[in-house]
Amino acid sequence: MLAESEQEREKLAKERNAITTKIARYDLVIQSLRNILAPLPTEPPIVGEVAVALLKHAGLTDVVRMTLQASAHQGYITITQIVDKLKSVSYPLNRMDNPRAAIVVVLSRMVSAGDVEKKDVGRPEPAFRWIDQAEEPLHKKLAKQFMDRKDK
Repeated sequence: MLAESEQEREKLAKERNAITTKIARYDLVIQSLRNILAPLPTEPPIVGEVAVALLKHAGLTDVVRMTLQASAHQGYITITQIVDKLKSVSYPLNRMDNPRAAIVVVLSRMVSAGDVEKKDVGRPEPAFRWIDQAEEPLHKKLAKQFMDRKDK
């Protein structure tokens, strides 16, 4: 009797696992179909009141850093593109006398710190990209190259 009960329980447990797996697969299919069939938004997403309030009080260095990090998939971006992105999220650039100059200073400091790479991309202005912290900063790469040449 005990062995039969254990076997029956084992059989039911396997059936339950199979059903749970099927349910999980159907959940994925249903979610994927919902994403595919969902209507496209006709208006840009509304930034929450808390996010807007935080953004208005955030420092320029922080928002430039966030802009570069969020744009990392684009590669290099110019100062004009950074200004446009900050305007698009309603960052209060108007509280500065010369926001472009302030952004140049912030970017220069980030380049010096090895967080950002500067590149002349053949445009009227240089472009910048965030250096992934998993990637070795440019100044460290250059220092290693220099030391390798010096040792030879």
